[in-house]
Amino acid sequence: MNTIISPDINMASDVLRNGGVIIFPTETVYGIGADSRNIAACQRIYSIKNRPRDNPFIVHVDSIESMEQIAV
Repeated sequence: MNTIISPDINMASDVLRNGGVIIFPTETVYGIGADSRNIAACQRIYSIKNRPRDNPFIVHVDSIESMEQIAV
């Protein structure tokens, strides 16, 4: 597992596309993110946070069309 600290948004995008996990600042706390369509990446977040597996994540999308592709 590699840890890289960088403000490079393109690098973060590459990490997400390749199934990695990123940490990013928000207005109040740091967030942890992964591609919500990648089960292994989501499982990694559960492990990193020691989060119960029945506690769902929030998923951010960029459009209604994106939402319709992943939501029922």
